[in-house]
Amino acid sequence: MKVRKYGLAGLNGEQRLEPVFDDVCGIYGDYVLVPNKMDDGEWRDGFIKIWEE
Repeated sequence: MKVRKYGLAGLNGEQRLEPVFDDVCGIYGDYVLVPNKMDDGEWRDGFIKIWEE
């Protein structure tokens, strides 16, 4: 069984989001859409702010 998780890295290779997400669906301005499969089998979507001012 393979466990594959996704995160984000910056242009210089610095980690922006730790690879703990089941998928990364898109970047919308300062936010990234990350759906995750929960322990009960349901999928939940969330937005995470990736840029700090």
